[in-house]
Amino acid sequence: MTTTEKILDYLKDNDELFNRLCEELDSWNGYLDDDRYYPMYELSELLSGKDLVDVLLMAHFGNFNPTDEYFRFNGYGNLESSDYIDYSDHLDKWFVQELVDERAHIDIDDPDLEEMLDELEEA
Repeated sequence: MTTTEKILDYLKDNDELFNRLCEELDSWNGYLDDDRYYPMYELSELLSGKDLVDVLLMAHFGNFNPTDEYFRFNGYGNLESSDYIDYSDHLDKWFVQELVDERAHIDIDDPDLEEMLDELEEA
């Protein structure tokens, strides 16, 4: 098993760490593009200034439930909500490469992952 595969398996088993790292990468370099999830309490702030009818259409044509904990904008700019954050589509070798490339700019704060990234950089 390669070091990259070990890292992917580790992150698959530690989804909270993976989600946090995705969001840190996104804050640094826009890694997630439109796939970022936001807590529901930020909805009013992010949509302030939008026409009410436009907001209603965004909810209607998306998959939106205001009682969920998180939301995001889909590829059409409509609202989608969820009770959990799911960035699993980004769990691939490109994500690991982004971690290596941007490591100095993000807080990994996980000794086991740090060790595997060290191993990968030394290879």
